[in-house]
Amino acid sequence: MKTPTRRQILAAVAGTGLVAVGAGPVRAASGLAPVELNQSAQIQAGDSLPAVALDWRETVNGVVTEDTGLTAVSTDRTGDVGLVVDEAVLPGDTGAVTLRATLVDAGEGETVGSAELALLFSLTETAENGLTEPEREANDTTPTVGELQDATEIEIWNDMGIGTGNGSNEDIPFLTDGDDVIASGTLATVADDPAFADGGYGLTRDGESCLTVGEAVYVSFRWAIPIDAGNVVQSDSARFTVGFAARRCRV
Repeated sequence: MKTPTRRQILAAVAGTGLVAVGAGPVRAASGLAPVELNQSAQIQAGDSLPAVALDWRETVNGVVTEDTGLTAVSTDRTGDVGLVVDEAVLPGDTGAVTLRATLVDAGEGETVGSAELALLFSLTETAENGLTEPEREANDTTPTVGELQDATEIEIWNDMGIGTGNGSNEDIPFLTDGDDVIASGTLATVADDPAFADGGYGLTRDGESCLTVGEAVYVSFRWAIPIDAGNVVQSDSARFTVGFAARRCRV
């Protein structure tokens, strides 16, 4: 049996994430159909919202696998952005990603100097990818819908750390925002969490939702495939989106 490549791609683009469990490598990123996030919200003719720059740090099973430098100045101007996570994982695997989203000048025409940032999360695919013999022996009888979304645990939180995201969910009582859990549970339950309804979860910094260009917020998420998930999730995949979008500040 070929060992899966755990790390395939992690990129700051508008797109989707894929978590897959199986005996072979996960599908290449070029085979994924991206989810388009809104990149053209206008306030008035000629005025556009700031863009969002994304930096991140990722660990898989306690080892740092990607680090774009969370302490550096954001330069990757991508408009509204999402995170592509393409992992081949096994029961017992865990991982975490800390994201920094910074409002930056859009660079086209007149850019409004402030905006709100919304956190988006959606589960867009739950595929079985065929039934293997071990899955059948584990009483998996669904030929088209996988079970990985019901087995994978995920927790998403505001990760302000000591002014910056540090990848740990901590109780920091002297901070206005602290490290507050936004949603937790299985991928399936988090996708239905009301926190992400009505245009996404509104993020704040120092208690303020209207952020100016140059200000950043930190969000982390942690995932885990329980060791006892069993063969029922073999070959299954679950595609999800974690993204940020700039919105007009509410008066």
